[in-house]
Amino acid sequence: MARFYSLLSRRVAIVAALAGLLGGGIAAAPATAAPISLVHGILTASVSEVVFVTVVDPTGAQVQGTTVTMTADVAQDFDVTIGDAVRVSEPLRLHVKVQDGDVAVAGGWYAGDGQRLALDQAGAQAFAVGSSITADLVDTATVSGIVTNGDRAVGSRVVAEGEGSQFVPQTYVDDEGQFDLRGVDPRVAYRLWLDAGPDHLGGWITADGRTSDWEDDASWIRDGRPSSVAITVDEPVTISGRFRSFDGPLETVTGRPRLNVTVWERRAGEPDTRSQFGATVERTGEVVLTGLRAGSSYVICGRYNQHAYGVEDTSAPGCYAGPGKFVVPAVEDATAMTAPSSTFDAVVLRPDLWVDAALPDLVGDAVVGSTLRLSAPMQWKPSGVTTDYRWLRDGVEIPGATDTRYDVQPADLGKHLTVDIRGSAFGYEPHDWELRAWPEVVGLGEIPAPSREPVLTSKAQVGRVLTVDPGTWITGSSLSYRWLTVEGTVVPGVRSASFVVPPALVGRSLVAEVTATAPGRAARVVTVFTTAPVAPGVLTTTVAPRLAGTALVGHRLTASPGVWPSGTTVTYRWRNTSIARSGTSSPTYDVGLADVGKRVSVTVTVKRAGYAPFIRSFTTSVVPKVKPTVRSTLSATKISTAKRVSVAVRVTGQSGPSGKVTVTYGKKHLTTTLRSSAHGKVSVKLPALKKGTYKVTVTFAPTGSSAHYLTSRKVTAHSITVR
Repeated sequence: MARFYSLLSRRVAIVAALAGLLGGGIAAAPATAAPISLVHGILTASVSEVVFVTVVDPTGAQVQGTTVTMTADVAQDFDVTIGDAVRVSEPLRLHVKVQDGDVAVAGGWYAGDGQRLALDQAGAQAFAVGSSITADLVDTATVSGIVTNGDRAVGSRVVAEGEGSQFVPQTYVDDEGQFDLRGVDPRVAYRLWLDAGPDHLGGWITADGRTSDWEDDASWIRDGRPSSVAITVDEPVTISGRFRSFDGPLETVTGRPRLNVTVWERRAGEPDTRSQFGATVERTGEVVLTGLRAGSSYVICGRYNQHAYGVEDTSAPGCYAGPGKFVVPAVEDATAMTAPSSTFDAVVLRPDLWVDAALPDLVGDAVVGSTLRLSAPMQWKPSGVTTDYRWLRDGVEIPGATDTRYDVQPADLGKHLTVDIRGSAFGYEPHDWELRAWPEVVGLGEIPAPSREPVLTSKAQVGRVLTVDPGTWITGSSLSYRWLTVEGTVVPGVRSASFVVPPALVGRSLVAEVTATAPGRAARVVTVFTTAPVAPGVLTTTVAPRLAGTALVGHRLTASPGVWPSGTTVTYRWRNTSIARSGTSSPTYDVGLADVGKRVSVTVTVKRAGYAPFIRSFTTSVVPKVKPTVRSTLSATKISTAKRVSVAVRVTGQSGPSGKVTVTYGKKHLTTTLRSSAHGKVSVKLPALKKGTYKVTVTFAPTGSSAHYLTSRKVTAHSITVR
């Protein structure tokens, strides 16, 4: 029995020497200098194919001009040289490639002195310019095999696929059903593929020598396996059936159904299916599917291959879904059949549902708040077509948006709007159209003017609440407010629909700005003007000013200011009749003789910035004349007839009163004049009196100016006893 591998040791010694080279580069030589030798070596053993030796730089790129070709079966020296203009970067790596074919050795990367070549660059050994290196080539192996039923598998192709998708040369089955696959690298695991042609079932070679279309079934051949492989190929079986329309024959092009059939293999437990091949549909709609494996399950699908005008069309009537059923669009939803069989009956939907007029346009502005609609209804052929609409936002269906009209929502801002239109009718393939709104994305809409305009609902007056009724806006609007003077100065700190007008705004005309915002819409501002400048405020109080006291000479009158808010000032002005009294800004007033015969009044004025003054006046009754005080003193109250009595009289009630003083004693009286210069004092000496008792009465009668201020006064003073 032949060995699986025949390993022939061959050794290639490559001696690299280059003097005068430094570090990672080579200095430029004069223009007349000869090429510089980078690597010099000797091939010490012959090979059956051409060998290519190449130096690569750190990036993995071939160093310019460094590939040397070694012809087969010839031992010779070689030099890897570079031009004087080439700059070489270290570290360097060496690659040996053997020409494809029936090779005796496998190439690879220099992996260090005495080491076999590495399979990939990751295992390459780096070396510097001027280094000497030695590399060992690896002998290749040959896989032999035989195909039963080989007389019918002659010419079948055998290919080995290595791990990491490394392919080795292919070969063919000879007249005796045998093959030899040479040039296999023994370091690589591989699997075999047999392309057996239409008469036999090829595929991946399994561990029991069968074939399979599923690459998971392939058997990996590794180092140490037998070199002889026995392969048995199966005879193909068929599935036959027909495709038909629900109400007649299939649509044809130049007399043949415009349908191409594809077979997919399905296996339990596998997540996918495998496409096998196509088949031609006969005029009757019948089709015979050949080259199938007995016992395997298959999905049968149809595709339109062309229009009546010869335009490519790969749209699908669908896949077989069971006897007498309409085909289904997805392979995974199809009903599989087990070969061999002749029972499938696939009912194909008619493909000729179309629009019998120009497609409608989408009209309306693609902005929030607007309405998009179709410019015209869809006109389908044939009649009886049901039309469904789906509006989509950036390709995602909008719930509930299934009409010919669509009100653009705030969520659509910055998105693409499209409407999918589907026509469907029994027995026909649904037909879909997509209409796109213009512009590309939805923009900001406008907030419509309020159905009821904003108005001011109160008077603009200091101290009062000034309110703007915002009016009626669309649902979902948010309102904000700003107050300004007509000159454009913003009233600070006011952001609501109402505020108490401060004193600083008296005399200024005001403006209320009502700003409406809504998602997806540009803000709208409505301005409301006051009808007149802000009026002064009205001062009010729960405790009003009042006047207390008696309007009598010598008494004090007091004006109480009441209770007012902070920031107010109170002043007082006193008058008697029509004459203002100077120095009377005090809340109190002392009534004097000058007020006799007059009424005393006081005006209380309360002021506050921005408010109209509060003025309240009070007036007393007429100030009456003063009742003077008359006092008398007797020089004696008991006397003899020889003595005389003096009566001293003092009148007060006015400074320097004047008048007549009458002293009555008994039935007689004496009258004297009291002059103002006497300061209210006068003395009357009574004449000699007879024995008896006399009652003494003093009467004062004012004269001159005193008559205006003072009343008369009669006083019983004393009694005099004369012995």
